[in-house]
Amino acid sequence: MRVLVVAGGWFPDHVGGTERVVRATAEALAKRGHEVSVVVARVDNEPTVSTVNGIQLHRIVRRSRLPLTITDVYEVRRAIRAGSLDECDLILAHGASHAAGALLASTGKPVAFVFHASGFREARQRRSGGLPRWEWWSSRAIEPFLYGLERLALHYATGVLVLSEFSRRLVLDIDARAESRVRVVGGGVDIRDFTPAQDRDALRQVVGLTSDETVLLTARRLVSRMGVEVLLEAFRYLRSRRSNAHLVVIGDGELRPRLEAQRDRLRLSASVKFLGRVTDAELRDWYRVSDLFVLPTIAYEGFGMVTAEALACGTPVVATAVGASSEILTPLNGDLMAGEPNAPSVASAIERALARTDVAFRIKCHRYARAHLAWDRVIARWECALEEIQPSVASAERIPERGVPRTTDLGRTD
Repeated sequence: MRVLVVAGGWFPDHVGGTERVVRATAEALAKRGHEVSVVVARVDNEPTVSTVNGIQLHRIVRRSRLPLTITDVYEVRRAIRAGSLDECDLILAHGASHAAGALLASTGKPVAFVFHASGFREARQRRSGGLPRWEWWSSRAIEPFLYGLERLALHYATGVLVLSEFSRRLVLDIDARAESRVRVVGGGVDIRDFTPAQDRDALRQVVGLTSDETVLLTARRLVSRMGVEVLLEAFRYLRSRRSNAHLVVIGDGELRPRLEAQRDRLRLSASVKFLGRVTDAELRDWYRVSDLFVLPTIAYEGFGMVTAEALACGTPVVATAVGASSEILTPLNGDLMAGEPNAPSVASAIERALARTDVAFRIKCHRYARAHLAWDRVIARWECALEEIQPSVASAERIPERGVPRTTDLGRTD
């Protein structure tokens, strides 16, 4: 197949779970013999057009001061129409705004919409966690547009790909008419990069840890739905029983000052470190040296790339039973799940899991990731879904010539 991928960013130009999926799936499809071109945002000091691992990479989507959800729709449409990028068999669009742009380009090609998350639902959750006034109103103003884009993409896309059963249910909650077109293809991890440490004790010394310390790790955007506030409360319980316990928080975001203040209020300054953003190599090393990775999500975990990465590094993961985490972890060991996204439940799950952090279980985690989460295995499901979508262009429903329907045509957001 000739596949045109359109997305917001390319890893490592932009660091995030979606960007990792974009690159990993594009490279895996190219490795399997497909002709893959990728359209993403421009990046300063990077070539506009280049070849990366057999992929034609086009950094041509312009950015402005307007919200990306608005500009990306029309920039993707412009980019596809401007050159020969419509000479493909199908378009694989990551995110609603990019799917809408691809659909509005009116190439007649089938469009596979990769639904990673619901933007309007996450915007609501973010506001509930508290925002500065101007950000609150900005988020509220853009919400109907986000909702309209999701409805448009789900209605007109030839097929919809999701990474989990949880995301499939979200899709159907937004538009039940998409049921026959949704395929659960799954997420994965690059098991060549994310591997266990050859000498874990030596690596601990490199990062400044001793062999007898109990180290918990989380890597999150520091926003309300990620649940780091819950994790800090849970860690306080753990610390009262394990004086050698330490918590490392990787990532940044709007809640960092509030979370650091909470840490200090709980008198955990000596045992909790906020490292901010780190390099990919540093992230892998922290996975390897940690006794446990904790995913304390309180809302909308569409897959959990960090879960797959930690397991591939041989590190057990504790997660709240929110979103897709249970789909990954329950087949490995149900004791890794915290029943509720609250501090007592998370603390209890951490205690149970710490009893299983021996070498044998770490090996089991790594083997589980290799067997079930490696991209080389997962990509076959993506390929099958795209092959189903490709022949269906003749029956694909086209967007009306008048362009994007008004949000009032697509339904209410409440």
